[in-house]
Amino acid sequence: MAKKSKKSKQESDSEGEYSSEAPTSDEELTESEEEEEGESDEESSDDDQPARGSGAPAKKKISQLAFAVGKDISNPKGKKKEMNRLRQFLGFSGRSVLLTLDDLPTEAAPQTHKKPTAFVLNLRSIESWPVPSALRARLDAHPNHSLKYSVSMSFYHSVSKRFFGSTWMGYKQSPPKKSEVLLINELVYWQSSIADPNCFAIIELVATEVDNGSDVVVGQYGCGWAMMQPFGDAGIRDISTESKLGEEGFHPLKVYSGTPRKLRFLTKEDYYRLDEIALSSCRIRFKINTHERLMKVIRSNKLFAENELIGASDSVGGLEISKIKFPDERGIIKGPIIGGEASGSKKNWQMSPALRPSLAPTFNLSLKNISITIPDRDEFERNLLSSLNSNVPDEEVYKEESNMFGRKKMMKQTISENTKAKAKILQRRLKIGLHNGRSLLSGTNWVEVEVEESDHDDDVLMDFARKQVVENFSKNNLTAVVVMLEYIIRPAISSVKSHAETGRKGKDSTAENFVVVVGSQVYVPYDGQRLRLRNGSKNRDKDSNEVNLFFFNDQRCRLFSNDHIYNPNEGEPEDEEAGVKSVSFQLVCKDKKGKEQRDETPLRDEDESEDEADHDDAESDAETWISDAESVASTKFSSSSEEDEEEESDEDDLPKLKKSKKKRKKKKKKKKKK
Repeated sequence: MAKKSKKSKQESDSEGEYSSEAPTSDEELTESEEEEEGESDEESSDDDQPARGSGAPAKKKISQLAFAVGKDISNPKGKKKEMNRLRQFLGFSGRSVLLTLDDLPTEAAPQTHKKPTAFVLNLRSIESWPVPSALRARLDAHPNHSLKYSVSMSFYHSVSKRFFGSTWMGYKQSPPKKSEVLLINELVYWQSSIADPNCFAIIELVATEVDNGSDVVVGQYGCGWAMMQPFGDAGIRDISTESKLGEEGFHPLKVYSGTPRKLRFLTKEDYYRLDEIALSSCRIRFKINTHERLMKVIRSNKLFAENELIGASDSVGGLEISKIKFPDERGIIKGPIIGGEASGSKKNWQMSPALRPSLAPTFNLSLKNISITIPDRDEFERNLLSSLNSNVPDEEVYKEESNMFGRKKMMKQTISENTKAKAKILQRRLKIGLHNGRSLLSGTNWVEVEVEESDHDDDVLMDFARKQVVENFSKNNLTAVVVMLEYIIRPAISSVKSHAETGRKGKDSTAENFVVVVGSQVYVPYDGQRLRLRNGSKNRDKDSNEVNLFFFNDQRCRLFSNDHIYNPNEGEPEDEEAGVKSVSFQLVCKDKKGKEQRDETPLRDEDESEDEADHDDAESDAETWISDAESVASTKFSSSSEEDEEEESDEDDLPKLKKSKKKRKKKKKKKKKK
């Protein structure tokens, strides 16, 4: 027996209900219902961002994102910058939920193609924006309130009466003062394999009431909605065949009164009567095209999921840096975006889709000498197996027996506890992947590593392969290395009672193996300015860069897996110094030619270097990558304490010392020249 070294020890079932109001008449007014996660960000701007969806249900009345990021947990000493990058990534990743139709039976599921198609929707303008009379009366009663107009978009399946995909929110802007035409000039990109005329794109007109004095959002109101059928339309042309500028090709789209929630109550006959609730003077002018060039980029490296709506200025890790010059208040937005081109004057301008989006330079990351530590691993695994056993029903086995008249009958057998099959751990594996906050960059393929018991320590699991490589890493502060520890377990019941006839006839149905997530963690190697290949002090005796991470096993794991999460301390965040599970590895970065990239982490014991936000260059390269809503998510949960303030003051003094040293060196050089 090896010596044991002691060391310090709910996906939502929402049916995709559109984030708007209940069915109303033309004169009625209802405030948009906000989801629990979105309530904490009510005062923030959600421009160019999908609406935040609800995640797995939590026991406490606290937003899942707030719990996941751990806003009540103070930063470990020397880890402030690393924790901020972690909060930023988790905040961006957990901002929305992607609803699917995968659970529908075959007869109800939408028709699909084998390969997905990329689309771009160009929303040019809205004519005669409708404002309900009740909302006008409210503004008259509050003269210090004003309205901001925006559009939102989602997808709807009429057969199952469910919304799917993500919800995209456009830029909020003031109403036009003189003209009846509001220029919205929004570009929305997505990819989908759906080819079913029963699937629609739903566009809603949203008015946001704002208090002018405090700039606080008072409420959001639906002013109308429209629908189109982009799926399965063979007449949609590719963007490469379209003229770049001009008003040609924009089509009018009818706007209906009320809100999209009316769709939940429509019958087949009602769809032919929608003109009865159409607003006579209101129209949305749009243009829709396929985008083969964008599809090639997505296909080579899956940057976002199917049916996820992406705005022109939304950050997509893995894309090359580009910029948009908006003539309005947005100004210049630069970052890894799909983008577009704005042209024309401030009073009459329009957007053209990006014709040739491209990928950013990519690198390969190698993880060497992977080691996982689970304090008191024997006890931990026993508790894991017992927790699974307690949640599994008693085994029921039927055996064919004959009665006194010779008739055969299936009789239930009583199985004693001693004869029951015991649960068994079949495999322990570590999954490694690259994630850009939207999707696993390698698609659905993780690098799976089988870890085995160490010969020297019972609490340590090792990867004896020595090296694992993940590809397509790009230098982006929202691209992270994700590691996830899983146990593959054979359940205690080897045969279970089946509801099918075969089960009654004595044919036992074998239970499937359980996949249990024991923990996961995220490491962001790039901070917007530096490539950080380690998170601890530099070992001067070795050239290797070591990363040490603590696993979390709460709802943060739900961002990367739908399997069962084992958390013995559910509802209570673990203390990182209480002996929690950890993983360590050496990180190496190489370009496609095999040239190793230098680690740019400052040579200090604590990560208290200057933050990228302190530099103008970094602001343009990093902060502008994230829209207002994303930057709020990255900073909202940062813990503030007196220790952090002291650390920041120390950082401010450091650059001054460096500058003074440089000046002394310059003076010495001048003397030597003389």
